[in-house]
Amino acid sequence: MDEQQSEKSSRRHFIKTAAAGTTIVLTDPNISATSARTERELEKIEQQPLRGKQFIADSQTHIFWRREGHVNTSERGWWFLNQLDTFYKGAAGPKGSVKELTKARFLDLVLRQSETSVALLNCLALKKFYGGKHMLTPEEAVEVRSMMPDRVIVLGSVDPADGKAALDDLERQVKDFKITGIKLYPGDYDNRGWYADDEKTAYPLWEKCRQLSVRYNAIHKGLPFSIFNTKYCHPEDVDRALDDFPDLNFVLYHSAYPYIDELTMMAFRLTGRKSNLYVDLGGLFAIMMNAPYELGHTMGKLLKYLGSDHIIWGTDSPITGSPQPFIDFFRSYRIPDELVKQYGYPQITDEDKRKILGENIARLFGINIEERMKKLASDTVSRSRELKIQSP
Repeated sequence: MDEQQSEKSSRRHFIKTAAAGTTIVLTDPNISATSARTERELEKIEQQPLRGKQFIADSQTHIFWRREGHVNTSERGWWFLNQLDTFYKGAAGPKGSVKELTKARFLDLVLRQSETSVALLNCLALKKFYGGKHMLTPEEAVEVRSMMPDRVIVLGSVDPADGKAALDDLERQVKDFKITGIKLYPGDYDNRGWYADDEKTAYPLWEKCRQLSVRYNAIHKGLPFSIFNTKYCHPEDVDRALDDFPDLNFVLYHSAYPYIDELTMMAFRLTGRKSNLYVDLGGLFAIMMNAPYELGHTMGKLLKYLGSDHIIWGTDSPITGSPQPFIDFFRSYRIPDELVKQYGYPQITDEDKRKILGENIARLFGINIEERMKKLASDTVSRSRELKIQSP
């Protein structure tokens, strides 16, 4: 079997078993057969006319292993890394290790091995757990961006509980590294957790974001695990901040899953005014590709109450493996017809998918899609993809 055929077989296996990127099991054994993909369906996926021609922006990508490794890491910091290691083994196999999730692996797995046009590389602060340094430092993230400036957007990060030091750090990242968006983690286990509506901790940060024109403010919500406490992962604390800072866009990562009902009612409350509430889909397909009813309810509620203009594509790659199986799956995805009929969900359309896969990120970051795709068509990533396709 040649390399190209081997890659196809591997991709098909992943699509068929793609709850593998997580230890969370949601599939009802009585309905799991409805999510199975036939060989003929997978052939159609691989022949999709949009493959390689569509603008796709992944809001949630990571590098988890710093250049120098993780020296002076606390016990709880290793707990987090070990759990990430377990997740990655689900996607990469038992020999996979979080130590592989380096700069080189990011460039290869996220960009070269998928159709992703632009990746938002998320910095991780969490300094208290990692020897006083960001888990992924802005400096290292910006190095990656310098290699592929048209393909990588860096989201900075700070620890809001650090007070003025966090504000100064944000200003440094904006001025020195041209950061235009941030990713925050509110659920620290050691009681340094914070709420988005805390006037003493969070509001000075939002004011600073306003002052520095940092309009893309992403927060890890939902998926509480390891060092992220459940109470800080619930989305309700963002509700007031949405009103008090209407000029900032708040992007709740992981769609705050499993708190979907609370999230969608927050969106419903905003009916009648321009909404600044967005969600990303990072990790959700890794969890629910084999759980069609759970995924159907989740996507149905997001489309019904937020609308496709406010849903952003994300995969949480490379911890969940290559983004490509998720892209393939989403392109042909439909909410089960019985759920649409019974619950009144809108059926997802091709226009919805275009917005979600890339147009919304392009709008939020001021990217001209036509011009950007022309630039990317002949860059090193596109050339390496072509070489891989043509190789025997």
